[in-house]
Amino acid sequence: MNGHQQILSLRAQGFKPAAVFIEDRISTRAEWEIRFGELPAVYVGGDNPALADLRFAADCRVHLWADDPVRAVAWVDRLLQDGVQHVIQATQGEVYEWHR
Repeated sequence: MNGHQQILSLRAQGFKPAAVFIEDRISTRAEWEIRFGELPAVYVGGDNPALADLRFAADCRVHLWADDPVRAVAWVDRLLQDGVQHVIQATQGEVYEWHR
């Protein structure tokens, strides 16, 4: 998982992002630049959704991109279990909304 450490640091300081983007792909880009207005992006490619700790996104809206529909649903399940209230999922050109 890449990109979540900045969110954890900001949440510890009382900041909650309006939205978090989670992409089921591998990326070497570990940080995003909040000073330029980017929304946080986390890359989870290769990770096991059942073992992931996604509580850093609790109470945030999450935009999830995953090419594999089975992995997408597994990520949605994990996000909802970890306290995310609203997930907007994009998979193979289709968009789905999930609420807790």
